[in-house]
Amino acid sequence: LIKIDRLYDVKGVYKERTQHAHDISNRYVPRISPDETETMKEIRNLPIQDIITIHSNACYAVEKGIFVGISKDTLKKKDTHAVRFIKAIDALKKIIIERLKSAERLWTVIDRITHSPFIDDGNRVWVFTEREYADECIGYFIKQFRTTFEVTEIPHGDLFKFFGVSAYMRGVQVFQVDIMAYSAISIKSEEIIPVPDFSKTPEINRPVMNPDFFRSVAKFQEERFYSADYDGKKEMLKKLEADIVKAFHGASFLVPVKGMDQIAKRIDAKGSVRKGTQISIPCLSKGNGKNETNATPVFTDWDEFCKVYSQEEWGGWIWKASDLMGAPEDMIVVNSGTLGFEMSKGMIRKMLGRKKAI
Repeated sequence: LIKIDRLYDVKGVYKERTQHAHDISNRYVPRISPDETETMKEIRNLPIQDIITIHSNACYAVEKGIFVGISKDTLKKKDTHAVRFIKAIDALKKIIIERLKSAERLWTVIDRITHSPFIDDGNRVWVFTEREYADECIGYFIKQFRTTFEVTEIPHGDLFKFFGVSAYMRGVQVFQVDIMAYSAISIKSEEIIPVPDFSKTPEINRPVMNPDFFRSVAKFQEERFYSADYDGKKEMLKKLEADIVKAFHGASFLVPVKGMDQIAKRIDAKGSVRKGTQISIPCLSKGNGKNETNATPVFTDWDEFCKVYSQEEWGGWIWKASDLMGAPEDMIVVNSGTLGFEMSKGMIRKMLGRKKAI
């Protein structure tokens, strides 16, 4: 689906980066340590890409057995020097994570199809430590007709929200840092933002989050509207559709509503709202005349909800997937501020009916 090769250019930039990477690696890789040595203090102050390069080449040294006594085999035998070198590599990764979280700014790639950070086929979102790396990535994919990509800056004040929302609301499993720069590193989402613990929070007070559903829909939309064709695209779309169906059954949604106080007072023993309850649910319309369609907006989480509706004016009524059949309109729109994923009642009924086949 996404194939990334090393980015070469005609200005000699790649050659310069290669020489710099060799110099920085030759200087620091043999001296890395799990302890806070002077060398590690120096490394902490290097540009993040340089630290990633040192980390990458230290991993390569173990893989290829470049240093005497340090290899995969000696590691299996728990050789002291090999184990210590691996601990030093882990220390480098922790430094990289610290630097990412404390960065003045980072960059990511937004897909205008979903109005959200692009999620690739490895369930990764791309993060860049320099704007030029992001721009080069965009340039590469424009040649592959990914013309809906754009670079967005993430200022320091928004970093925590970016990592948290990406991981636990959008279902991003990995942050791929500096993809297509000289060196890159994959960092699992939980290594940057710990998994939230709601075990002691009453279920009714737990935030609505549907990371698997958001991710599956986003990836489907990304490929569905990707202008280029490729071998296996139809099969890929079928797989992504199956992922949506699987995630849909366990999903819950926020429906904007006015009159939440009335709902609370008029729910019967079965959890249904009694007739005559005065509530208001918005309707989204598009088209004119015979082509006009109406849809009920629903959202996968509060972050998406607040992009369109104010919590001061609207409450969020939690519906299960099966509850969507009771929506006022014949269509629903999931996350109208970003994904804009339309589902008819017929489609919902069909997806609910496929539960036994999953």
